[in-house]
Amino acid sequence: MSEQKIAWEQFPCEQCGASLHYSPGQSALLCNYCGHSNPVQEIIQEIPELDYLATIRRLAAREKQETILSVQCNECGASFHLAPGTHADVCEFCGSGIVAETRKYRQLEPQGVLPFQITQEEADAAFRAWLKRLWFAPGKLKLHARGKRKLTGIYQPYWTFDSESEAVYQGERGTYYQVPERVVVYVNGRRQIQTRMVTKVRWQPVSGRVRRVFDDVLVLASRSLPEKITRRLHSWNLRALKRYQSAYLSGFKSEMYQGGPEDGFAEAHRIMEDVLR
Repeated sequence: MSEQKIAWEQFPCEQCGASLHYSPGQSALLCNYCGHSNPVQEIIQEIPELDYLATIRRLAAREKQETILSVQCNECGASFHLAPGTHADVCEFCGSGIVAETRKYRQLEPQGVLPFQITQEEADAAFRAWLKRLWFAPGKLKLHARGKRKLTGIYQPYWTFDSESEAVYQGERGTYYQVPERVVVYVNGRRQIQTRMVTKVRWQPVSGRVRRVFDDVLVLASRSLPEKITRRLHSWNLRALKRYQSAYLSGFKSEMYQGGPEDGFAEAHRIMEDVLR
């Protein structure tokens, strides 16, 4: 394992030169010192979609290398190591937002980003409101809410897959039908014959093909959170996706993908197969 110094992006305010953070819900980086709003120059292009097999071949041709990332803040000069699997964070000493140049060590650069839409204050308020609804909350969670610590915004990596799928099936189809049936019953001790309807199943062989076009099957490429939580993280508004720009990550944590595209496609295949079945 080697140590590697890499280039970092920081975003100075065009008015006062202070380090900027992305302002959720806006297309701007907001200066916490002078209040100036620095617009993010959006890339007006469609988000590219990569050919899966070509991408796998391209990745296989690269030499894999594991490194520890050592970074130096341009604002205060402090040096520190980034947490494993993270490429955007705030300086641990002065709070300046920094973003790694992903091409230096990341196998695949992100193509799109879904910027944060709620502010720190809105997130804290929602957290406190949720906490009040809990009957029994862990003591550490209550202490966190009462203290001065704030929630941390983290961008998580996802794979999206498109597929034109076709499945062949054969089996038997069961059709319910009813027939009258005479039965013996006893009413007030007296024997009677009654007729009732009985449900039966008529089976017949069937076969055919099922075609389905899947668009943007989402697969989380992170293993940091428990599965019971990640299963609920799927209703993202992909219409709000923007072409990836590191400016949207400034001031937030950002996690690199932990499972490669092959792992992602295996999970997407399972999701699509369930739908086809």
